[in-house]
Amino acid sequence: MNNKKFCCERLSGAYSVGNGFGLNFRVLKFSEKLFNQLKVIDPLIFDKGYVLTSGYVNTINDEKTMSLFINNCPFCGQKLSDFYKSDEYVQEIIES
Repeated sequence: MNNKKFCCERLSGAYSVGNGFGLNFRVLKFSEKLFNQLKVIDPLIFDKGYVLTSGYVNTINDEKTMSLFINNCPFCGQKLSDFYKSDEYVQEIIES
């Protein structure tokens, strides 16, 4: 059973659709190596990224994937790093 809670119904829908469909929301976790590299640039960065895409085939990290990193829900305004802290939401791990 899925016990995940979402900030709003619209973002839940974008999270639940398959990768190849239109607008989708993905929660990514940065690998430890990448996270340590990113912390040099921004010491306050979280180990997760929140991304909207127009759909993709293999991985969100593919150079052909159109994606936009976001900090707040585009539908309700919720700060995503406050709401989606748990690794339970992570859909992909990004290596580099």
